[in-house]
Amino acid sequence: RGEGRSNSQWNVDGVDVTAHATVTASGIRYEPATDLSKRVHTVQLSVANTAATPQTTTVSWSFTIGDFNIYFGGLHSHTNLSDGQGTPQEAYDTGKAAGVDFMAVTDHSNWFDGDSATVAANLGSGPSTEWASLKSIADANNVPGDFVAIAGFEMTWSGGPGHINTFNTVGYDTRTHKSMDLASYYAQLAQYPASISQLNHPGTTFGTFDDFGHWTAEADAVVDLVEVGNGEGVVHQSGYFASYQYYQMALDKGWHVAPS
Repeated sequence: RGEGRSNSQWNVDGVDVTAHATVTASGIRYEPATDLSKRVHTVQLSVANTAATPQTTTVSWSFTIGDFNIYFGGLHSHTNLSDGQGTPQEAYDTGKAAGVDFMAVTDHSNWFDGDSATVAANLGSGPSTEWASLKSIADANNVPGDFVAIAGFEMTWSGGPGHINTFNTVGYDTRTHKSMDLASYYAQLAQYPASISQLNHPGTTFGTFDDFGHWTAEADAVVDLVEVGNGEGVVHQSGYFASYQYYQMALDKGWHVAPS
């Protein structure tokens, strides 16, 4: 340990803490005597090899200690506006009774009453009375500081690349919108920088978003989440539909997404 310590130097926030660290052939460990303050901290580690003429390698990084709040809720659910059960109001009531902090109702947009092959629905407006009603019900169920009711929609393609939940838009879009393929939808989302989208249940059942293709910096800025677990695998069968490996695939393809 002493020999290892002579070949390394460990600085935290500019202070040499090597004498207080445990150095082994495989690593170095330092545990502060008191909790670090809530701010950005810097670390620098210098290690010299044991050659006759030693060479030193130095690496630096930083990390932040701050306050975090943990919230629990759901970002994907369906009601009788599409293929679920119960009304949106009953869905929010169920969430509140369960004690969750937030809940999103995200019915299939192609089920809304304004959907048709001739209706050019878009994220800036929407002709559906059901969509308007869902947003109104969500607003009425928000309880500041206690419960957040979210109105969203699920954009789906029949036999297509996958399903996407989109939140925080005035209107909605639908798969019957002419020429609205996945790449076009990403381009449309990019026009609404306040929007938030989640890539739903990737896998062989519903699709992998063309193997997470069509990446652009503009789309990456508004596609924020990927579902790594869903309540169903085979449709209308119980069980947990795990998609963890697809989260890694999304990251490998350049998407900056959080797991949900």
